[in-house]
Amino acid sequence: IVLVLNFMPNVVITIMNYQFNFAADAYFASESGLLGFFSYFRGVLNIISLVLLLFVGRLYGRFGLPVALMFHPFNYIIAFSAFLMKFDIFSAIYARMSTNIIRTTINMPASSILIGLFPESYRAMVRPFLRGTVVRAALFLGSGLILASANLFHPRYLSLVALPFVLVWLAAPIVLKRKYASILNNLISQNMLDLKSMEAENLGKIFKKDQADTKLAESFLNARGQEALWYARLLKTLDVKNFGDLVAEAIWNQDTDTRIGMLDMLPDEPGAKASEMLEQMLYSENSPALAVAVINTIRRSGSGNPAIRKRLETFIRHAHPEVKGHAAGCLYMKDPEKLRPEIDSWLESGDINQRRAGVIAAGQTGRQDYSTALEQMLSEPDNEPVIKDILRSLALLAPPDLNEIAARFLNHPDAGLRMAALETIEIKDEKAFSEVIAHLGDNDEAIASMAREKVKNAAYINGQSLIEALNRPNRRLRESIFHLLEALNIKDLDLVRFTRQGIFQAYTCLAKLAALEKLPANRAKELLKEHLLEKKDLMMENTFRVLAIHDRKGRMWTAFRGLFSASARHRANSIELLGDIMDHKIFRMVSPLLEGESPSQSLAEGKKFFRLPKFASVSKELFPALLTDPDWMESILGLYLLSYNAEAAARQKSVIAGLESSSNPHIRLLARKIDTDAAGLLDQKEQIMDTELTVPEKILLLKNIAIFSGLTVSQLGAIAAVTREVYHPQDQVVIAEGDPGDRVFLIIDGEVAVCKGLDEEKQIRLDKMGQGDYFGEMALFEETERSATIRTLKPSRFLVLDKPEFNELVREYPAIALQICTALSHRLRHLQSRVAEAEAVTDSEKDAPCK
Repeated sequence: IVLVLNFMPNVVITIMNYQFNFAADAYFASESGLLGFFSYFRGVLNIISLVLLLFVGRLYGRFGLPVALMFHPFNYIIAFSAFLMKFDIFSAIYARMSTNIIRTTINMPASSILIGLFPESYRAMVRPFLRGTVVRAALFLGSGLILASANLFHPRYLSLVALPFVLVWLAAPIVLKRKYASILNNLISQNMLDLKSMEAENLGKIFKKDQADTKLAESFLNARGQEALWYARLLKTLDVKNFGDLVAEAIWNQDTDTRIGMLDMLPDEPGAKASEMLEQMLYSENSPALAVAVINTIRRSGSGNPAIRKRLETFIRHAHPEVKGHAAGCLYMKDPEKLRPEIDSWLESGDINQRRAGVIAAGQTGRQDYSTALEQMLSEPDNEPVIKDILRSLALLAPPDLNEIAARFLNHPDAGLRMAALETIEIKDEKAFSEVIAHLGDNDEAIASMAREKVKNAAYINGQSLIEALNRPNRRLRESIFHLLEALNIKDLDLVRFTRQGIFQAYTCLAKLAALEKLPANRAKELLKEHLLEKKDLMMENTFRVLAIHDRKGRMWTAFRGLFSASARHRANSIELLGDIMDHKIFRMVSPLLEGESPSQSLAEGKKFFRLPKFASVSKELFPALLTDPDWMESILGLYLLSYNAEAAARQKSVIAGLESSSNPHIRLLARKIDTDAAGLLDQKEQIMDTELTVPEKILLLKNIAIFSGLTVSQLGAIAAVTREVYHPQDQVVIAEGDPGDRVFLIIDGEVAVCKGLDEEKQIRLDKMGQGDYFGEMALFEETERSATIRTLKPSRFLVLDKPEFNELVREYPAIALQICTALSHRLRHLQSRVAEAEAVTDSEKDAPCK
């Protein structure tokens, strides 16, 4: 259908344009008259198009998408008939004007909506195919028909040639109309239609005046669990009239969680059938969570018949505090004088469950005088178990200082309390906006998801602050922001500012790199230089990804993928494409960073556009900039570089002293290690830790290990930060065959043997490993027993990475898992060859002990 709707119109338009131009040329004797005609024609055409565009939305709402697609071919039938009956300028004006207006105001938006029904993965392939191959083929065919007919008959009779194409074109939306409901239903049932990103009015244009509502209702009644909730949300968005009745019918076949979700979606006036369902559910034996959901729905709808009221009165003595509190809050609406003393007594009770019920009920009353009492309860240690309930009740009462109250708990170690504080806070100014953005990278995925929803639906959104947060050293935070940017409409000015800032910071990295050249060569310097180059590349990647997200034509996505490809040819092509699609001035700024020039050459170009920091004095300017950078990796590498330069360290004594109280333990301990005057301040635990390898030293070790060799310095730093150091003397079993595995070992120094066989006297030595090797890596990927025994041949030190920490790292840096899998395949092939060799040795060699 889509193919026909793109091919046939272009054939027809080609013929229509030829007829129009022929008629206009024949009617006007002079070129000036023809130009004057076209100027007035274009003006009138644009005015009429503008007027129609103001009302075209109603057309979609009234007739639906398939019928809207019929207007254009049907009008072409009229236009070609007019040409056939009377071939003159008036027929030409009607034909060209009516077809152009309907095309721009009705057909093109309808076609875009139709393409939008494709899954996004197909859309990127279908759209260029239709606009390129199909359009060119149609234009070629139309032009061929015109050339073939030029010497055979008058252009008016081209209408007879074009009408069959119009009829096929008209047949396509007719077929679409007949199958439209089933097409939509199939797309929805397979979750291939991206309805979530569409506005409610656009959904109406897609669904209205079709049988889709009936089909969706049938699917909803037959669905279960999350699928049922998905259909319920869709039906509610479409504002189906009998939505409450549908929920009342479907809810009895669902599990508890699904029932709660459906109750939350019921409208404030659910209807008679839904009200009856609520009453029945209230008298059923329900879980506390479901009972609370039913009570809240009753409270919201204002249903208060005697039977419901009688049942709620029994709930006031319920054993569960949530049911008790919500029932009291619901009854308070009808009889506040009776319930007020009851709620007050609960708040003053010594029983924590009674206080919890009182807190919940107080929030439901809407009385502002309860706000002060609840705020006081937050500072009382005995009320710590009910702080989450206090915050939620305060959110209902909405005191003026609600954000300040909630902000105190946004960084609490308890994830449940952080979630309650995040739910409570209202984004109405820059301070609240920044506080919520910080939680987009929270370790708890539920909290990060809640933060995304808060930002997406916030009354206050600062696009510039949001995209500037991409520079924070937190991958989860960046990924959350990228998802948000796809859903939010960021101003072009904010995008330009962010682009310039990203380019400036990338050049600043190069300026630091140039200043480092003044220092003597050592491994700390090389490690820091490598990190700065990687940081520059990351800033460029973030910048172009944001630009690609907001490029509706998709060309920036093409450039983005090529820019960071391993292929030099793809990178060169992408840079050339950027020159065509980017602002010329910004392209000149960014091109030196992309074209593979040396850092010094790129920096020289960057100085033409920005006033970059010069870092003329390494001790006075460069080291303070490194040590105080928000990127913790840059700070710790700067400290490590100072450990090679005692004179520079002495000049930075005040900065180092400030880092000794850093919240990052790795920065804190390395700063104290450098500042020998502060060594006596270390407590016993930190003195033990002080003898271990520092994070930069661990990074240098990890770089020499195959499974980590392809990772960036930041990724290696993340691994190093969660490893621990262990020591084993000679001839000691490190891991035993058959034991459960839950960690990987990296050899710092020493030597170990890889042995096979449970009998120690008859073990086969498969391999020998030394500094830079690793073992036990299979434990990171599956719950499995150790496949071999590892015994030390010499005293050995190891870095140990436990599985829980590894899983957390992979969530933060997915490239780590990919790199390990690549190295693992090489290791498996190597071990297979070693086993084959071991099986081929003589019996006497097999019996040799594994020493």
